[in-house]
Parts: sequence; C-alpha cells; structure tokens
Amino acid sequence: MANGQESYMAGGRMRAPSLSLLCQFVINAWSKVKMETVMKSFRKCSICTALDGTEDDGPSDSDRERA
Repeated sequence: MANGQESYMAGGRMRAPSLSLLCQFVINAWSKVKMETVMKSFRKCSICTALDGTEDDGPSDSDRERA
C-alpha cells in the first residue's frame, strides 16, 4: 500500500492493509519518537516519576496553582 501495491475488491473499494503492514507502520512511527519525549510526557501528566527516587510524590506546580 505505502509502496504502491494497493489491491482492490470486486466492488472497486481498496482492501484494508494487512495486520503485519499495520504493525510495521506502528513500529516505524514509534522508532522515530525519542525516549526523552516519552519520559517528559509521562512526567508532565504525572503518570510516573523517576524510579531512582529523585522525585517525590507531592503535588506538582500545576496542582498547587489550581488549589
């Protein structure tokens, strides 16, 4: 599909890509995302903190601003 090998059904509609091709799209996309970007995003959303104990579990600056 991405390489120009589309296939069509009898009614003229394009076939959906295979599961393996979809998985390859996801793998390629995630490989372009920097680990630092993911870590900063998780930290900003308070999903997780540093595993080495350097960050506490206290409220973030944004929590204090809302209070």
